[in-house]
Amino acid sequence: MKKPRITILIPCYNEENSILEVINMVKSVDLGYPKEIIVVDDGSEDSSVEKVRTQSYCYTRRIRVRGRRFKRDSNTRPGTL
Repeated sequence: MKKPRITILIPCYNEENSILEVINMVKSVDLGYPKEIIVVDDGSEDSSVEKVRTQSYCYTRRIRVRGRRFKRDSNTRPGTL
């Protein structure tokens, strides 16, 4: 029987200086289960998304970037998916 996978969501908004450090800290924690890391970008105007996408190929565990631009999407409110 396969172990369940734990999904860890990391919200991100203009975090280019710290996002890779946060991902590395999450990666370093052994939970005893496979991990999936999803970075949810809220319309960053810096290079946060590019840093995560570039570095995600170097990680052994799966890292995905999802985004929704709440500032731009006027009919979407924060906290909704």
